[in-house]
Amino acid sequence: NTLNWIAEADVGVQFEAGNMTSGTMLTRYQDEDDKWWIFTQLSIVIVLNNGLVEEVVWDKGCYACADDQCIKGNCAIPLNQCQAGTNNCDFSAYISWYGTDANGRYLLSAGQRLSQFQSTSAKSYYEYVKENLETDQINF
Repeated sequence: NTLNWIAEADVGVQFEAGNMTSGTMLTRYQDEDDKWWIFTQLSIVIVLNNGLVEEVVWDKGCYACADDQCIKGNCAIPLNQCQAGTNNCDFSAYISWYGTDANGRYLLSAGQRLSQFQSTSAKSYYEYVKENLETDQINF
């Protein structure tokens, strides 16, 4: 809910897993032209070694958006596209795992994160999720 955000301030988010904390990633940002941007879909990778968390890192990239919406290394939408009563600015974090579990088996979900798709596939997936979030129903 953007109503609870501090006025006139950038907003960041961190992710914690296994006593490891990621760096801060922006979820709201004001650029040098005083335009506000909202980051609605971010991706985090949890790196494990034999089941123990070694690192928590953001998977940055503008794989699913136009160049003019690539802000600070991630896709963003202008704040004025956030309308009350819609889900246009709902935040989603995609979590994937990389490394090995406690039995030494390789974790596979990191290969399915958005940055691993070709840009046209990533863009169509991003648009599909965005359109379905506006209806509060995702059909697979």
